[in-house]
Amino acid sequence: MSEYAPDPKKQQVYVNLQNKTLSDVTAEDIDRLTAPTFIQATNQDALLTYNSVNKAAMRDGGPMPGTSQVVRTGFKDDTGTFVVFRPAVGEVWQLMAMSLDPNGTNAAHRGIGYLVDFSSLANPLDPTSLSNASFVEIFDVTLSTSAESLTYDTPLYLDNNTYFALSIVTLDTAAGDTLDFKIAMIRCR
Repeated sequence: MSEYAPDPKKQQVYVNLQNKTLSDVTAEDIDRLTAPTFIQATNQDALLTYNSVNKAAMRDGGPMPGTSQVVRTGFKDDTGTFVVFRPAVGEVWQLMAMSLDPNGTNAAHRGIGYLVDFSSLANPLDPTSLSNASFVEIFDVTLSTSAESLTYDTPLYLDNNTYFALSIVTLDTAAGDTLDFKIAMIRCR
């Protein structure tokens, strides 16, 4: 018994993406095509085709080759809450490692890392206030001159609704101190 395959000539996804290679197809491209699709029998061929394209592009939930990156955010004179990384719509990223690195005097610097539910913010366009947001604290660390590797026990995933934010509570700006926050990530979808 062979597996059923839709007629590729009748699938709009192939028409819309025909001038792109798998490595050029973005999450936005896939979302734009799949979002209006209803889960119903008449769309079975489209659903099977979307699944085939996603598997071919390695969007199957595992790490995608060639997508890992380290995001570095430097703070010189800032206190407050800052968005460190927010994936584009349709993307999912896994955090692999994090570190907080102070540069300067022996003054104590404090940073708190959060996973924030973007949709829960009172004003989603202003992520600097977590007062009305749903969030999970990932770490709360105070350090002086040594970098701190930040660990956690479970995989952490980010998408467009749940992103990573960092609160800088104390930073000795008068002494010219800086603080670097680095996260290593790989895209899963």
